[in-house]
Amino acid sequence: MSGWVPGALRYLTVSHSYFRSFSIRSAVVLLLVGVFAGVTSGGSVSASASTKATWKFSSLGASQVVKLSAVVSVNSTGVKSWSKTGTCTLTPKRNPTNLTMGTTGLCKLTLKVAKSKKYLAKTFKKTIVLAAPATTTVVPTTIVTVPAAPTTTIALTCATGGTCAVGNTGPGGGTVFYVASSTFTSIGSACNTACKYLEAAPIGWITSTTPESQVNCSTPGTISSDPKCEWSGNTSSAIGTTETGIGTGYANTSAMIAQSNTAGKAGTVARAFRGGGKADWYLPSHDETHQMYVQKTTIGLTADWCWSSSESDAIGAWLRLIVDDYETRTQKSYAGCVRPVRAF
Repeated sequence: MSGWVPGALRYLTVSHSYFRSFSIRSAVVLLLVGVFAGVTSGGSVSASASTKATWKFSSLGASQVVKLSAVVSVNSTGVKSWSKTGTCTLTPKRNPTNLTMGTTGLCKLTLKVAKSKKYLAKTFKKTIVLAAPATTTVVPTTIVTVPAAPTTTIALTCATGGTCAVGNTGPGGGTVFYVASSTFTSIGSACNTACKYLEAAPIGWITSTTPESQVNCSTPGTISSDPKCEWSGNTSSAIGTTETGIGTGYANTSAMIAQSNTAGKAGTVARAFRGGGKADWYLPSHDETHQMYVQKTTIGLTADWCWSSSESDAIGAWLRLIVDDYETRTQKSYAGCVRPVRAF
């Protein structure tokens, strides 16, 4: 009995030590199996993911400024650290956010991304070159010179506003009989204070070129002669404002008509003439009838006694004998010849 007990104890002791050794090894094996089983079966333990970077630029223009966040995109949210070599600049110096490209050389960037959750830490490098400046092609401009059309100069005639001489046809269709050495005034005429010429109505003016509505004189004119009229419808009262000088005939005629506008009289018949479409014809003044005498052949004036618009007194006015330039004061009731004139 005593011999069996020690043997049994020794067996138990050895068995216990062996069991302890077996249990520790088994536990380690079981732990590793569990880990691998968890990875392969979707358990809580998983492998780290790869950190990737996608660069957006390979070149930049000289002095071009871009955000670093626009230069590269990273799938990790780990902290980013930037550094560079070359002629580019990172700003601000601490925790830069902008990249300014230099004007020469290269820009070598280094980006370090720290570990974040399942993404491993990783370093990326990128060389950015200087972009070539844009080339602007200038297409030469072709200038086509088109020769100007030749200018045709049409000389103005006396009738169209050119220089006039005695004998020319004037703007009213009459004949120029007086050219002043300087301008004169004819108040009421179209030329007013800048008149230079006088023209007389043509021969046969009242029968061939006057409006049909114009009343003729008591002795009508013909194609070769002038009509003969009394001076005015008023033969007994003085106007008292008429004058005798060159250029005064228009105002004299207006004063005659203002006193009496009876149709068929020397003043009203002269004013009614519309030669050349002009409405400023009048009975000539005393001095203007003298110029008509001087150019009587030029204007075709053959009548003996012709009226002027210059009053001499209450019952008379100046009449000129065209044949020899004799002038006289005659009663207004006398039928003298009428030849309208106009200033221009």
